[in-house]
Amino acid sequence: NLHSTPLNFVFGGTFLLIIDDFSRTISSFEIPIGVITMLLGAPFFLFLMKKNKIGWEN
Repeated sequence: NLHSTPLNFVFGGTFLLIIDDFSRTISSFEIPIGVITMLLGAPFFLFLMKKNKIGWEN
């Protein structure tokens, strides 16, 4: 856990920088970063829930 926290900071920051660049170049207007991270993050979160068999009924 001690070593994974700084690595998560680096990966998270890099992910947001890539998403920010993507949101600025995909169209003529800037799409909010939250919208794009939601579009990518929600399916990934649901995949993890299904994979680990964690749901709201537990």
